[in-house]
Amino acid sequence: MSDSIQNDAYKDLTDMSDSIQNDAYKDLTDMSDSIQNDAYKDLTDMSDSIQNDAYKDLTDMSDSIQNDAYKDLTDMSDSIQNDAYKDLTDMSDRIQNDAYKDLTDMSDRIQNDAYKDLTDMSDSIQNDAYKDLTDMSDSIQNDAYKDLTDMSDSIQNDAYKDLTDMSDSIQNDAYKDLTDMSDSIQNDAYNDLTDMSDSIQNDAYNDFLFMFMLLYTIIVQRSYNFIGRQDRGGIHATLASKEALAEEHFNFLFEREL
Repeated sequence: MSDSIQNDAYKDLTDMSDSIQNDAYKDLTDMSDSIQNDAYKDLTDMSDSIQNDAYKDLTDMSDSIQNDAYKDLTDMSDSIQNDAYKDLTDMSDRIQNDAYKDLTDMSDRIQNDAYKDLTDMSDSIQNDAYKDLTDMSDSIQNDAYKDLTDMSDSIQNDAYKDLTDMSDSIQNDAYKDLTDMSDSIQNDAYNDLTDMSDSIQNDAYNDFLFMFMLLYTIIVQRSYNFIGRQDRGGIHATLASKEALAEEHFNFLFEREL
């Protein structure tokens, strides 16, 4: 009877122990799953919020401070990653500490399994958050680089257009100045040539008249000498008067030329 009672008691205690352990295992497993799900949701929401806020702030920045933004973005990305890593580490430590406290009475196997699950989840969440932040940073940097490239192309095109317009304007002004100068030079040259031509013609006319009178005087003088030698009555007197008249005219022209 004693053996039977002990056997029944052992069986009842074993069954009760197994039931308690199963219930405890189930409760702890459910609690661990709930904690992991809540932690995953909080971490995901926090990561999305940080990414959205960072993207909005970076998108709303002015084009004129894109260079500064690029530097700030790099610093901010490092800071966000460091803060996120620290927050995840702190939360993971708190969850592990709470889980460790609640699971103190559990068997070593349940505690080891729970600790392993939490550790794996924390590593996975941190890796996903790090990847998301890295991808966002790369995307923002690429957009900033594209904006800077487009801005540089626009500035170069505007500069090329301004230089082209300035060159055309300078050439047009130079052409006009040269044309005006050429017209002025031609007019001055024409006036100078006209004046010179008039002066030459006047000098030539006076020289011709002087030479003609000189030649005329010489001819009259020789004719007078010839006729004088013949001494034919009134012809000599007539020629003498003409010679005197020619000599007077010659003296007048000679004095004027002087």
